[in-house]
Amino acid sequence: MTDLTIFTSPTCGPCRILKPELRELCNDLDITLEERDISRADDKAAALAAGVRGVPAVIHNSTGTVLFTGNISRAAIVDVLQARGII
Repeated sequence: MTDLTIFTSPTCGPCRILKPELRELCNDLDITLEERDISRADDKAAALAAGVRGVPAVIHNSTGTVLFTGNISRAAIVDVLQARGII
């Protein structure tokens, strides 16, 4: 099962910064990450259904909660994941 989903856009500068950082962090923490591109119709529909209003946005799949939107630091991501009991 996928633990987190990141919604991004190829034209989004913060997305290009966050995506590889989050990918590496998830790999380090053994968290499964699904990457979705809102420029594709099916991914855009999924983002809207999940309540995503901006990118990059990260969703916790088991709760459907938007964990954060925007480019945040690795330490801040870890803080969010710990606060939500994901790690």
